[in-house]
Amino acid sequence: MPCPPTTLSTTATSEAVSGGTTATTTPNPAYGHWIQQDQSILSFLILSLSDELMYLAVGRDILWPVWTSITSVLCSSTGARCLNLLAQFQSLRQGDSSPGEYLGRAQFLVEDLALAGRPVSLDEQNLYVFRGLRPEFCSMASSLGASGTPVSIPQLSDFLQVQEFIWEDEFLPVVRIPAGSHVALVTGRGQRHSGSRGGSRQPGSGGGQGRGRNNRGCG
Repeated sequence: MPCPPTTLSTTATSEAVSGGTTATTTPNPAYGHWIQQDQSILSFLILSLSDELMYLAVGRDILWPVWTSITSVLCSSTGARCLNLLAQFQSLRQGDSSPGEYLGRAQFLVEDLALAGRPVSLDEQNLYVFRGLRPEFCSMASSLGASGTPVSIPQLSDFLQVQEFIWEDEFLPVVRIPAGSHVALVTGRGQRHSGSRGGSRQPGSGGGQGRGRNNRGCG
């Protein structure tokens, strides 16, 4: 909305001069309202600026110059920012992070890409998130991918928490007990009994590898 004039001109017929008119000026109430509204929006915009962009508001006392400066600076780097964020998302890996921390980073990247004008579909989100999961979650990721129905990141968080709970006993620390002790004999019998129910775990099978030892991911 353009700024209205500061004053309004009115003409009136002068009685002193036959047939003459006089012009008078009065303050324009619309101008005061416009200034008040402009300053309110400008204050809100300045409070929303990061420290890196604050210099764009220096020396400018109305909204329009500040707004045009911000849009010109941000729009010029939007394409490069999208590529950078997309590269970060594609190379995202869980590593030693918990499922919540890993999915939190993924959600931040999804939101930043949407703000930059490059929204990421659920299919893309699943593809990038699944390939960055630790190996113990790969079977679950394969099942979800084969279902043909993409899931959101909050939904995936629930699945990962359940899977982590199921796998929790697989990553318990190994307690070494001296051979020949009574406890060792009882433990050995318990291990054989457990193996008879659920199948014995052969050395090198990878099931007891422990968290963080293999960060290659599912991709």
